Amino acid sequence: MGARFRSLIDGVDKYDGDHREVIEIMNILTSFDAIKICLSSRPWVVFEKAYEITSGMKLRVHELIRVDITHSVTDVLAEGAGFERLKFTDRRWKDLVLEIVDKADGVLLCILLVVRSLC
Repeated sequence: MGARFRSLIDGVDKYDGDHREVIEIMNILTSFDAIKICLSSRPWVVFEKAYEITSGMKLRVHELIRVDITHSVTDVLAEGAGFERLKFTDRRWKDLVLEIVDKADGVLLCILLVVRSLC
């Protein structure tokens, strides 16, 4: 049995060039039986189209940890006195938390910056 190569490549959407180049290189590499690659990126159309055949193999991590993210947003907002008052005066406070989580679409830095700016 020959050598095998497995790799995890995170953030392919961060590539500063044409993303189709990344896709082409990955397709060439994975055409060899001994090479397995797991790619990670934001769900951009260019990647969705290129890998739609294997969409069943897609793992959206931020959806798996959505409950934890929601609790974290609530906890950080609760540190501010204004949010505690809001919880008692306006039942839509949960909508605010969910909107923050939804709009960030798993980008944790975005969530952190928004929540801290509200406190």
